[in-house]
Amino acid sequence: MTFLRTTTLLWLVPAVIGLGVSAAEAACDAKLERVDTASWSRSGGYDAFDPVGYADQFGFEVLHLDKDGEPCEVVATLEATTGARLDGPGGDKLAYDIRTDANLPSGAGVTFRLDLEPGERRRVAYFIFLPPGQFVGSGAYDGQLTINLAEDLNGTLEAEDRRDVPVRATAGSGARISFVGAIGRRQTVDFGELTDDKASPPVFLDVRSTADYEVRLTSEEGGKLVQRADGKTWSVPYRTTIDGDIVDLEKAVAIGRRFSGPTDPGGDRMPLVFRLGSIGNQRAGSYRDRITIEIFPSLR
Repeated sequence: MTFLRTTTLLWLVPAVIGLGVSAAEAACDAKLERVDTASWSRSGGYDAFDPVGYADQFGFEVLHLDKDGEPCEVVATLEATTGARLDGPGGDKLAYDIRTDANLPSGAGVTFRLDLEPGERRRVAYFIFLPPGQFVGSGAYDGQLTINLAEDLNGTLEAEDRRDVPVRATAGSGARISFVGAIGRRQTVDFGELTDDKASPPVFLDVRSTADYEVRLTSEEGGKLVQRADGKTWSVPYRTTIDGDIVDLEKAVAIGRRFSGPTDPGGDRMPLVFRLGSIGNQRAGSYRDRITIEIFPSLR
């Protein structure tokens, strides 16, 4: 008789069960403290006509809370949460940059890397820069940026803290006036030979303003062309219109017209025309007057 023997082998493999430990462990507990509100300020506010722009400095502190722990590396990231634009009156928006250096453009966000010792407190400074040439209305502008603080664990960022920071600025009112095609701030109007009801060629004013404004004209001779000789005075009256509106130059200060602002960046262009009255029996010779043209905020 033949017996068949079946052998079964049961291998017992010892299982090791334990908790996995990350190769990079958190080394610190960091937080943000003494965070400045980013209230950009400058005497007179933001000036749309400033060709340079202006940066204001702000800051915050990063604290390594574990005094008995290990050194650690943290990353503080600042990002504009409103598209790097501040909202202002009438829907106007004022763009800004966040910078690590007042003179070096950075854009809408910057990053700081800090190596902290246990218990160390570090002050971090940054700048809010308002670029020049932004033609916006006067008033208060508001926005927000966010500071995110994280620990760098061999390339993996572990969130530690976060702050939302108000960003504020004020834009001042300003205006500029110039003569179209003229070099400098003077313009001469020459009637040539004086005849009744003769009109001068138009002089075009170019006005740029960030607010409502009015044009004021002051005539040294009260709206007359004057000649003085041998102790006597001769005069020829004339009329003035600005953008078609009559200006009474007999007044000490004549308000030519009130305009709504802000203007477009290219400004408002308006013609200034002078028309002679009756010449009468005046002495031959040269007649003169001087007019000063000024721009003021409108008080309407």
